Amino acid sequence: SYPSGSCGHHAWGADRDGYSKCAWLGREPYPEGDAALHAMGDDAGLCCPEYPSGSCGDHAWGADHPWSISKCAWLGREPYPEGDAALYAMGDDAETCCPGGMYPSPAPTITAAPTVTAIPTAAEHWRTGPAGACDADDEHWLGYMPSREACIEACDAAGYDAMAWDTNEKNCVCFMQDQCECVYTDECWCEGKDGFEPWMMSESECAAHGCEYEVEDYWSWCECEDPDSCASAGGEPQCHSFAPMAFKGN
Repeated sequence: SYPSGSCGHHAWGADRDGYSKCAWLGREPYPEGDAALHAMGDDAGLCCPEYPSGSCGDHAWGADHPWSISKCAWLGREPYPEGDAALYAMGDDAETCCPGGMYPSPAPTITAAPTVTAIPTAAEHWRTGPAGACDADDEHWLGYMPSREACIEACDAAGYDAMAWDTNEKNCVCFMQDQCECVYTDECWCEGKDGFEPWMMSESECAAHGCEYEVEDYWSWCECEDPDSCASAGGEPQCHSFAPMAFKGN
C-alpha cells in the first residue's frame, strides 16, 4: 500500500489510472510498487516518469543517478546533466548515452590564430513552420525540453522530421511530415484541483457542467476541454500554447 497523499495513493501507477493520466505527456506510468509512487504528490510532473520508455534517461544514464558516472567512466566520459536533450534519445549503451571525451587532448602549438569553424546543429537544417502541432494519432511525445531548439535536436536524434513545442509546459512532440496535413493551434484539458478530479465525474455530473462523457472499451471518463466548463466543474483549465513548428529540410 502507498502513503496517504502519495502518487500511488492517487492512482498514478500502471495498475490503476496511470496510463490515462500520463498519456497527455507522452509518458508511460511507473509500474506497480515502484519507489517513485511513494513520493507525495498528485500531478503528472511528479508522478509520471520524465523520460520516454527505452530512452537513455529511462535507463538511468543521467547525472542525477549516481551509478551513471561509473557507467560512462570506462570511456573516460561524464554523464549528461539531468534533463539534457540527449537523454531522450532511445538507447542503453555508453556510445549513445554518454557525451564526448571527458579529458581533451593538449592544444597544439601554433604560430597563427586558427580558423574557427562553427559546428552546425540539427536545428540549422530545419525550417520554421506555423505555430501549432500536427493533428496525428500516433505522435511521439518526448516530455519536457528546456527549449524549442532542444526539442528539434531530440526529434532529429529520434529519427523524426517534424516537431512542435509547447511554451507553457515545455513539452516536446515529434512527428513525421506526412502526418502533418492538418495543424491545430491549441489544445485544452481540465486538470484536477484540491483533490477533485474532473475526469472521474459521473455521466450526469459531466453533462450538468457541459462536458463530454467518453466511453471506450472497458473504461469511461469525463472530458472538459472547454475552459469555462472545466472551471464550472471545479477543475483547473490548462492549455497548450505551441511555438512555431519546425520541419527538417530546406
